[in-house]
Amino acid sequence: MAIQEVQDVGGRRPRAHHGGGPTMALLVGGLCGLAWAAGLRGFMAQIAGSESTVDWAGTFGWILLPGIGVGALLGWAEHLRTSGGRRGWRWLALSPLLFSAILFSRPLDMLSIFEDGLGGGAIGVPLYGMLGGYALSGRGPRWARIVSGAVALTAIPIWALAVTSFAGPGLAVDTPRGGWVAVYYWSFLAVLMLACAIPHRAVTPQHAA
Repeated sequence: MAIQEVQDVGGRRPRAHHGGGPTMALLVGGLCGLAWAAGLRGFMAQIAGSESTVDWAGTFGWILLPGIGVGALLGWAEHLRTSGGRRGWRWLALSPLLFSAILFSRPLDMLSIFEDGLGGGAIGVPLYGMLGGYALSGRGPRWARIVSGAVALTAIPIWALAVTSFAGPGLAVDTPRGGWVAVYYWSFLAVLMLACAIPHRAVTPQHAA
């Protein structure tokens, strides 16, 4: 007996389902976000060196937990994108700003968090991710995507030129360890940019069943 394509009662093809549903999108996105944030914490330890410390609030509360949130929201964005979109769903492009929540960990002395580089990173990394994501999305005015991409690419020379000023000569990019840490940083930014492109990408058209 020939294998035939399953059709509904009216003889039409059923609507395709993408990505395993919203629950799977949230779980996979959250897991990816957790893995990314844990890797980012390892990168931060390389920068801090022997002064790096791990505590429940700093590592789990202000890095890993936001990572889960960002990943879950971007996973949710992918589910919405492949299921026809929803009103206002593109605002999920701002989800990486959850990493900036650490700025409020010292409400009475907020400026002090910029002294150890955490504040700058908490703002800079999400902004680089969002700019790069928009540039890679393929949507929007070409000039805007070119400008966003050019700004996002400044992460490469800025790191190469400035790393020794805050991390010491041991992390200069012309040393083996410094080159590895630079690749660590740039590749993590690239992954974030790819994920941040999701809320900007074109919606998958949904055909009526």
